[in-house]
Amino acid sequence: MRSSERISNQVIIQNILKYFKNKGYEGLTARPWNYYKPDSTLWWLVPSTEWPSYKYGKLVLFSRKEGYGVGFNIEKGISEIAAQMLSSKSARKLCTKPDWAWNDFVSDLSSGVFEDRLKAISDTAKMPLRISIQASNVTSEYDPYSEKIEGLEIDHIMSFEYKDGDLKVLQDELKGEMRKYAKVAKLTDLIGVFQEKELEWFWIDINITFDVKNDDNERLAALGLVFIKTFANYFNVNF
Repeated sequence: MRSSERISNQVIIQNILKYFKNKGYEGLTARPWNYYKPDSTLWWLVPSTEWPSYKYGKLVLFSRKEGYGVGFNIEKGISEIAAQMLSSKSARKLCTKPDWAWNDFVSDLSSGVFEDRLKAISDTAKMPLRISIQASNVTSEYDPYSEKIEGLEIDHIMSFEYKDGDLKVLQDELKGEMRKYAKVAKLTDLIGVFQEKELEWFWIDINITFDVKNDDNERLAALGLVFIKTFANYFNVNF
């Protein structure tokens, strides 16, 4: 699909939002990564008008070279120890708090609940999932939403294909600090990665998505709805 043929990401996310409302799923707010490029930037559907919305699980939509990625986003902040060593007054806002969905995610990952849900989604859709872990080193001036980049174009990243219960590292999507974790072979191995001392200073975004090769809005919306239904507890809202 050539970029000139693409429907605006803003149009697609608004169509998805309308689809959800028609299904009775209210309370979601559309937010762009880059306000200056609404047509091409990554978009979230946030289960709140609150912003920033670090603590929530979010639906995510972004363009790929061929088609779109649609799925689930969750964020990890820095540790309390790391924040104490930053001079910025906003550092405390970047710490993972007890009410963040990240804590439920790690708990469910440890117990196997998360993988059970993930496998059910993949099996039902008869499609593989892409799991991308993006890490950004936090400094005093850091703001996760101020970067003028398009979702996956960062220095520290690790991606996997998840299919039929198997996790496969995508070698061409290993960059920076995440290269050292290339031997991750199963989802529970990620717990050890997230507990690494070095990552106390890193902001982490996890995107779990289906890749769709066309701009079929209803298909994208239907796949997105699967994530919301399956991971409703991370969205912290009663649908």
